[in-house]
Amino acid sequence: MADLTVPEKQFDEAYFASNACVKRDVVDFLQKYVKNSLLKEHNMNGAAKSVAKNRKKPQLEEVYNKVYAEAPAWWKTSEDVEAEAAEAAAEAAAAAEAEIARKAKAKAAAEARQAKLDALKAERMAGSNAAKGNADRGGSGAGRIRGRQGGKVKPLKQKKARAKVMTEEDEEFQRKRREDAARLKAARAKAKK
Repeated sequence: MADLTVPEKQFDEAYFASNACVKRDVVDFLQKYVKNSLLKEHNMNGAAKSVAKNRKKPQLEEVYNKVYAEAPAWWKTSEDVEAEAAEAAAEAAAAAEAEIARKAKAKAAAEARQAKLDALKAERMAGSNAAKGNADRGGSGAGRIRGRQGGKVKPLKQKKARAKVMTEEDEEFQRKRREDAARLKAARAKAKK
């Protein structure tokens, strides 16, 4: 048998009966020195804080006294400690691998979603440009559709061409207006990037 170290008995009946009994100390002691098989048998193998919260003093006292009554069977040996450390390391490695796989999956999903959005944008832009071309040629493309109202497609009202004589002053004003609109559009596009 590997080196077996049985610690001194730290808690007695008077301690468990008193108000000074700190359940967390008893749980920490048991989890440090007692084999996991006994802890699992008594549902004490979880986080020390939650075990101390959920167990009553008599339950802790029972396990504590059982350990000292059946001493060699329940104390951890150096082999047990090494096995627990190896098990904990394996669990940590598995958790790390699972986290890496989860992140890779999330990244792939985000990239697929972005690619789908980019394709949809390109499709909309192509459709928009085609509709503009049809409208310029007087065709009946999507450029005439305003929107849906009550489930029916409503065409745009055709503006009647008005013969307007433009003066040089009007043409200059329109040219400046188009330049300002182009500058504003470029500034918005730059700010968007």
